Amino acid sequence: LDNFPSPSLRRSQTQTNHMEVSAWHFAPKSEPAKVRAVREECFLSFYGPGGLATPDDVEALESCQDGYRSGGVEWNDISRGMTREPEVKDEEQMRAFWRQWREQLSPQRKVVA
Repeated sequence: LDNFPSPSLRRSQTQTNHMEVSAWHFAPKSEPAKVRAVREECFLSFYGPGGLATPDDVEALESCQDGYRSGGVEWNDISRGMTREPEVKDEEQMRAFWRQWREQLSPQRKVVA
């Protein structure tokens, strides 16, 4: 049994201070009803509004926004591992995400960073 269903998340910023998060998961069409019920429960327990994943992410994003509103630093420092071959604990995955995000918003612009 797959306790960690394959999620698809959509985060939509509806205002400068508001974001909506929607989540879906994929399951085999022919899955027995009992197995599907367990899969859905596992999904909600982890990704749902009272689960371990999404509320944690939302809390982190809200904390960042509170910090930005207070003034001072205008960006997050995600430079860990930039001067060497990346390790699991480094922040390369975050830099890759933001490079791709910037490229998607500005497809005509070549991203160098």
